[in-house]
Amino acid sequence: MELRRTQETGKGTLFVSLPKHWARRQNLRKGSFIAIRERTDGCLVLDPAYEQTGEIQEAVIKYPGSRIDYVEWGITGAYLLGYDAVIIKAEERIMPKDRERIKRTIQSLVGLEILEEHAYGMQVQCLIDSTLLMPERLLKRMNSITISMQNDALTALTENDLHLAEVVTRRDDEVDRLYFLLVRLLRSAIRNPKLAERFKITPIECLDYRVTGTLIESIGDYAVDIASDILNTPPYRYGEGLLSSIKDVGETLEEMQNLAVNGFLTMNEKTLLEVHQKHDLLLKQLENLEGEVAKLLPSNIPYLSSITSSLDQIGRSNLDITDLIVPVGVVEEKGS
Repeated sequence: MELRRTQETGKGTLFVSLPKHWARRQNLRKGSFIAIRERTDGCLVLDPAYEQTGEIQEAVIKYPGSRIDYVEWGITGAYLLGYDAVIIKAEERIMPKDRERIKRTIQSLVGLEILEEHAYGMQVQCLIDSTLLMPERLLKRMNSITISMQNDALTALTENDLHLAEVVTRRDDEVDRLYFLLVRLLRSAIRNPKLAERFKITPIECLDYRVTGTLIESIGDYAVDIASDILNTPPYRYGEGLLSSIKDVGETLEEMQNLAVNGFLTMNEKTLLEVHQKHDLLLKQLENLEGEVAKLLPSNIPYLSSITSSLDQIGRSNLDITDLIVPVGVVEEKGS
């Protein structure tokens, strides 16, 4: 770190000279423009290239590798790291089955499109402009989809609707696509301060968004687990007691998740108490549900017990989201 003393003009304007070696590296000269922005912590950011457009960042992946999995992982990794383009170079013809796997991977990532394709390679580019997206909106969309998946899974259980259960398992792909896009945006924001400022989130908050996205994505996975158990459960006409218990649990989980996610996005500390109270209620409802499950035929108990466990995990995930809400005045910085 270098310290420089402020100077003052005759009219009271303060100024600081720029380091000569830095100015040379940035090709600055008399008359050059520099953008000045104030951060939330009071620091000033000098941007000598505010009008310049960034160069397209390309990642090159070689085919064949030791396994086609590494090509797929390379594409996903480059996408998550924020690369604009992926070039797949092959020393030999890409095998048809490998080409199909590569295309499936590309299709699973929002915004990736194949611009050029030939026997010995592909050129893939992300056509999404990160500056037009907001992580908050992606979290809200993930929240909406996973709540819908939970509700549909429980409806499929109570109505023995196997088709609806299959729909739930397919919707998980949509949640995964949004999660990968969220991670891409957050990593790009950490690397690009200007993008983070547009998102109105700090690097630390980027990490919290990533954790919240992971927890919401896991809730979608638990909904899929419930749907899979339903598809493996023999058709059965459940009693009113069990149906009522399932309905109560579903309503509580939906309220918990909406409170947790909205509380995180607004940093509403009141949410902490509300979600914990809902979780205490959920535990009692799950206990009632377990009592109803115990009355079933032995062949159905394992599946319903597994479903109850998944519902419990969804509740715990909602609690984990609220852990990211820091109550004002509880945490104090040293020296404040």
